[in-house]
Amino acid sequence: MSYSLPVFLAHAIAMEREAAERYLELADMMEAHNNLDVASLFRDMVRYSTMHGDSIVERAGKLELPKLQSWQYRWVAPTEVGDEEWINEPGPCCRDRPGDFRRQGRAGEYHLAASRAGPSRRQGTRGR
Repeated sequence: MSYSLPVFLAHAIAMEREAAERYLELADMMEAHNNLDVASLFRDMVRYSTMHGDSIVERAGKLELPKLQSWQYRWVAPTEVGDEEWINEPGPCCRDRPGDFRRQGRAGEYHLAASRAGPSRRQGTRGR
């Protein structure tokens, strides 16, 4: 799936705002369970997601971005996302889930292919 720059930036901003909201919810839950160290970590993540979202808005400058509603999001599933067959499998930790390693391998293959695609295919907004 290809995106225009304004659509891509609109999605990136939406993703950072969504992440900040979810991190805040997790921080509140951790505080409610008196897990203050983890709550603090999630509050840091709220701050980072907010700063990153603000940075994207700043980089967009005067570019007109579409106002996306949640049902208009066109997320592409990352290569790390795999099957959910492991959910009901017994096993105390992720090393008992071989699918995790397959997903990591696919992610590595994706990033290797992207690095070989050349600068025109992976050029971002850095240095502009």
